[in-house]
Amino acid sequence: MDDDFSLSQLAVMPRLPDATSKFIQDSVHKICRFSPLCVKVMDTREWQRLRSLRQLGLTNYIYPCAVHTRAEHSMGVCSLANEFADRIYRGQRAELGMTEMDVECVSLAGLCHDLGHGPFSHVFEYEFLKKMNITDWVHEDMSCQILDLIMENPRIPDNLLPDEVDRRRIKTMIDPPTDAAFSSRPDRYLYDIVANHHNSIDVDKFDYLKRDSMLCGIKIGFDAKRAMIFSKVIGNEICFKSSEYMPLLELFRSRERMHRQVYTHKKTKIIEFMVSDAMFEANARFRFDEKIRSAKTFLSLDDSIMNRIQFFHEFHDRETLDDREQRGMDSAQAILKRLHDRDMYQFINAAQIPHYLPSEAVDQIIRMFTSTEIMSCYSGNGASLNAEDIITSVNKINFSMNDKNPMEYVKFFTRFTDTYSRPVSSEETSEMLTPVFQERSLRLYSRNGDLEVCRALEEAFQSWIRRHLGPNRPMETPRRFGQMGADSRPNHSNGLPLQENSLPGGSGKYVSKVGSGHRLTFAEGRRGSEEHAQNSGFEAATKCVDGDFRCPSPVESHSSLFKRKRSLNVELDEANEGAA
Repeated sequence: MDDDFSLSQLAVMPRLPDATSKFIQDSVHKICRFSPLCVKVMDTREWQRLRSLRQLGLTNYIYPCAVHTRAEHSMGVCSLANEFADRIYRGQRAELGMTEMDVECVSLAGLCHDLGHGPFSHVFEYEFLKKMNITDWVHEDMSCQILDLIMENPRIPDNLLPDEVDRRRIKTMIDPPTDAAFSSRPDRYLYDIVANHHNSIDVDKFDYLKRDSMLCGIKIGFDAKRAMIFSKVIGNEICFKSSEYMPLLELFRSRERMHRQVYTHKKTKIIEFMVSDAMFEANARFRFDEKIRSAKTFLSLDDSIMNRIQFFHEFHDRETLDDREQRGMDSAQAILKRLHDRDMYQFINAAQIPHYLPSEAVDQIIRMFTSTEIMSCYSGNGASLNAEDIITSVNKINFSMNDKNPMEYVKFFTRFTDTYSRPVSSEETSEMLTPVFQERSLRLYSRNGDLEVCRALEEAFQSWIRRHLGPNRPMETPRRFGQMGADSRPNHSNGLPLQENSLPGGSGKYVSKVGSGHRLTFAEGRRGSEEHAQNSGFEAATKCVDGDFRCPSPVESHSSLFKRKRSLNVELDEANEGAA
């Protein structure tokens, strides 16, 4: 540990207990401290609704212990936000002009940031509302509307309530803007604690990764307490000690792992599709699409909606439904019966979209990934396919900033006395870091569990993949529903050039060259080297909007990993000496 670490001990040591605070035992963060205002907010009907929203929605059908709620998560985020802001306040308040009310606002933002979540958390927003073609609703906006209702509660003493300016600040902390003018604010660091849109390092992520992984039985290596200790504000943003590069990288690796193993688990998605379908059918009676337009009516929506649909006639035995409502309710109840009888929708198969394709080609592939397109690729006569039975889904896993490396947006310092910080590139830390930070895969599901239908859909999907992604593109699983013909099996041999019309769109002008200077690695070698790319023997070519486009190789940028590394500490020392 550095000798100058003693200069930051005031910010590192925890605040001593006081008579006005309330302490609550938490299974993840142990003892959590809450201010009197936060306690009053928690004791409102609006906030208590979070106890009826499971944090991971329907994941408990796959991970039975994942039954924690948005309430525990929000309390954890509040506690971490308070601790992080309080460390900055006690260590740098003089130079930053920071006040205790700043700490209180950050804590309240953490406590209330998830108030606007609907039933089954993200399922409501990303599956159900999408199915309803509602695109102008986000849970952050609803969180701010519900916060306004809480601030009007007469049970909260006036002397505790934040003024109108601070209320606006709390709302902005829940969902900060991303424009350049806001990023240049001197107090921007306060808005990066709960929801960091700059580099995605925030206490919301600290809590949900630790809490979700623990309840799902998955171990992750990131330590949030350490990250907060080895940080300080330089300029207007939170920076970290240079020794924390790899621990912070582990934060994003943990996020990627949780998305892969838990959040986008293919069987979890099946259950989400089923519940979303049931809510869609029951909407004729419950009018979910109308309830989201008002914070007061929105509060009636929580995870109990599944039982309210399933046992509707037991709860409303005297209510008469019209024909449309009755048909919808019958369909919704039939879907939920299938769910509880474990008569699930079926996962057919999946295939990754090559990471080296340009965005225009990827967008084109996704637009063409429809049920009718899949059906058009079925040439057999053994099953009758129905477009309504087919579910197409695009699964995306990344480091939280799409195809960007979030670590390139984090700034580091060498010693706690430094007044200068800078970003660190991956070339300066390790030659083993992947140049790919996002993968997208196409998943196909069937509402019809008949074996012949599933086999036909798998063959059609295989044909669609060969047509649009090339003959060498492997499926996630070679065969799931029985033996397919030899012509349906993917060609995995290396060294074969992609043929014309074998990539996005299936037609048009392509460029495909063997032996050219620019090479591409295979998907399985996305960490690859130039030698592997040269041995692979082909350059994948892609379709261009104007008819003649060649995909750039990621190896070109990846080759920079082989240049001489510079010493981060030496460069930062020189910069600080210059500043002094």
